[in-house]
Amino acid sequence: IVLGEELGYGSSMLYAGARVPQILQILRSQRVVDLSLALFGLTIAGNVTSVASVVTYSSDQVFLMNEIPFLLASAGPILFDCVIAALIVRFSAAPPAPATPAARDRTTQL
Repeated sequence: IVLGEELGYGSSMLYAGARVPQILQILRSQRVVDLSLALFGLTIAGNVTSVASVVTYSSDQVFLMNEIPFLLASAGPILFDCVIAALIVRFSAAPPAPATPAARDRTTQL
């Protein structure tokens, strides 16, 4: 049981932590051209549903304690996905960043 619990916590951290590089990349580049708001909206809805299904299944404290790794795996990414969704909305409305001279030269050569 301990190994399964440890794997659950590890999975939770990796699953939630996988969003951090995406958030940093968006903040650095201020570009969200290839990101889908619908994808993150559906991911948020799926994770909220997953948390709700566990919490509404039983209010037994022992059951909920055993489900903590799975709750974290679903609840943790909700915050990160909301941040990404907000960044998509924010930077989709912004005008595109000016192209660098090298990028302009490549497009004129095509």
